[in-house]
Amino acid sequence: MNDETTTHGTAPPIPIPNTISAEAQSYLSLMTTAPRTGGYSAETPEGWTALAARGDAIMAEHAARTGAGFLGRIDRHAVGGFTIYEITPNSIAAQNRGRAVLYVHGGAYLFGGGDLSAAMALQHAQRLGCKVYAPDYRMPPTYLFPFAIDDVLSTYGEMLKTVDARRLGVIGLSAGGGIAAAMVLKARDQGLPLPGALILLSPEADLSEAGDSFRACAFPMTFVAINAMYANGEDLKHPYLSPLYGDFTKGYPPTMLQAGTRDFFLSNCALLHRRLRNAGVDAELHIWEAMPHGGFGGLTAEDQDVLDEQERFLNRTLAQ
Repeated sequence: MNDETTTHGTAPPIPIPNTISAEAQSYLSLMTTAPRTGGYSAETPEGWTALAARGDAIMAEHAARTGAGFLGRIDRHAVGGFTIYEITPNSIAAQNRGRAVLYVHGGAYLFGGGDLSAAMALQHAQRLGCKVYAPDYRMPPTYLFPFAIDDVLSTYGEMLKTVDARRLGVIGLSAGGGIAAAMVLKARDQGLPLPGALILLSPEADLSEAGDSFRACAFPMTFVAINAMYANGEDLKHPYLSPLYGDFTKGYPPTMLQAGTRDFFLSNCALLHRRLRNAGVDAELHIWEAMPHGGFGGLTAEDQDVLDEQERFLNRTLAQ
């Protein structure tokens, strides 16, 4: 039985709690009735491309909701074989002049590319009131490790030409969170200055999926097949693939980690937070009640809380 057909639907559904907003409860109700599979898997490049198209369609719906209120401009820059989107909101907060954010999109290392790279970052640009750079990093099945991390690292290097590292924040979601965390390790190892802040939104920090939440959370998933393809034959515990196994004692920026109690990447956050704290890194861990991976659709009170915490963290850590 392959990963695509393996399901976890035999257990009775977990009741939806009344400890979250009505909108979040409604979102969980839709998730409970939606078909579920055990993960992402395909046998051919064409199969992987078809899976990516399905994921892109889901992300496009999300981006259309969360980015609907964006007012500003989006510029494209071709850099070394990939595209960087420069997103500038019409209104930039006074404290954010001279600041910038590098946003690394999620999508299981497989989807979320093209214009979606920018669309997924619009809500952050609008809500945070600052300029955001979103790389359309290259992905499988055509481009395998280390293309993604190197494209994000190249974006970081381009930003350093005009932005003081102390005023630069890095935000990564899901697979993008894993790439962002690993990119910072690689940037440090290459002697580049560390960013002033790192925000990891439910990051894929361990491609070996050793954590308990992959099996114990409300909506278990497995990404074994795509993780192996993305890794391109490298050890899944290589720090540039799975930053959980990196050496943080050599220096690492203040880091905020976010997950939910129904998030299959919850263990990634708990384990990485502990590793950072044990290495003396300024690290915060924020867990939301009943929140699944990626939030409650982007527009609930809980989703806004996540954005509020990101803004607070950036204001605390980035140089004024």
